[in-house]
Amino acid sequence: MCKGAVCDNCSKRTWFGCGAHVPSVMDSIPKNEWCDCDPKTEKNGTEYPPMGELIVLLMLNELTDVLQVA
Repeated sequence: MCKGAVCDNCSKRTWFGCGAHVPSVMDSIPKNEWCDCDPKTEKNGTEYPPMGELIVLLMLNELTDVLQVA
């Protein structure tokens, strides 16, 4: 399963996971917020950002949990 993440290099939005669910993660995020780094991941003819790092995903998930509690 893929989840949203933040790029370790440019701090923009990307994804992390198996790669099968990239469109379902990224298509709801405005393209101007997508990571611009290479290499791109292609799914169904659309180029998506490269996979993010696990450590950044964990930090994003913790922040989301904190914001939901507040």
